Amino acid sequence: MLLLSKQEIQSILTIRDTINILESAFAEFANGNVDLPERTYIHSKENNGMTLFMPGYLKESHTLGTKIVTVYNGNKKYNLPMTKPGSLSRLWTEHSSQPLEPGL
Repeated sequence: MLLLSKQEIQSILTIRDTINILESAFAEFANGNVDLPERTYIHSKENNGMTLFMPGYLKESHTLGTKIVTVYNGNKKYNLPMTKPGSLSRLWTEHSSQPLEPGL
């Protein structure tokens, strides 16, 4: 798996590219061409936190994706953010379930 920093993503993906990708995804959503189930979560009561899993599928562009985010309210007492500035997002091709890497 390839992990990219914010700087690496910005060097690969221009703001224009980002706008085009979002326009396409929102158009698919508006046309009802997405499978977007409710997010699921694992609650960590003893640590006052949770992990959220948010899958999605864009039918026209044949793209599968998952976003994973953690939210820990108890982090305040450790002087840590409730959620990390970034989250883990992953995209796969529909046809072979191979990961989509930048430039593919």
